[in-house]
Amino acid sequence: MLDGEDKNTGKETKIPLLRYYRVFEINTQVEGLQSKRNLEETFEHDPIEAAENIVKGYINSPSLSWERVGAWYKPGQDHVNVPPMKDFPEIEKYYSTLFHELTHLDRP
Repeated sequence: MLDGEDKNTGKETKIPLLRYYRVFEINTQVEGLQSKRNLEETFEHDPIEAAENIVKGYINSPSLSWERVGAWYKPGQDHVNVPPMKDFPEIEKYYSTLFHELTHLDRP
């Protein structure tokens, strides 16, 4: 809230202020809040063969990593990271995230 003055009455008033912040890791970037997801919880999945074949079939594929730090594509390094498969409650969400990041590739 911002302090302000009502132009009609001259009385001091509070003005609501909306701010937007990007938070990628709530446990480390926000004091007093914890993620709803238990980071110790993992899930067992069998890879989907057809999806794995699509990833393997990429020509000039970017390098890939599977770190828990988030999902992203770094154009300068031509690198994609997604959290490991075991971090996703449903296997389809893992592949959805992986394929989403692969769509960022800047290829002719």
